[in-house]
Amino acid sequence: MTFLHLVRRLLCFSALTMIGAIAISVMTHDAWLLVGHVLGAASAVVAAIAVLAFVVVGLRRIAADLPPRPTEVHVIAPFERGLTGLAQPPDTEPPSAPDADWSPD
Repeated sequence: MTFLHLVRRLLCFSALTMIGAIAISVMTHDAWLLVGHVLGAASAVVAAIAVLAFVVVGLRRIAADLPPRPTEVHVIAPFERGLTGLAQPPDTEPPSAPDADWSPD
């Protein structure tokens, strides 16, 4: 059984459950009304799962039709190696005004 076939079965089960829930809610009175609502909610959850599975199957088929990505050779630049072999920038900034007045005494 394929994944797509399983999804179709889930949708059919959901539809039949929803029809049953509506029939229970319409034909009966208070005693079975809660059962009909629970079945309706369960049917909605199953249908949502089936729709998401359809989307996954569709995206997989689209991805299978796309050409493969070319393999990319990534060369690590010298500045990405932790500043190996690079000179440190000179400290050319003058101290700020509050720092100039401060003395360690």
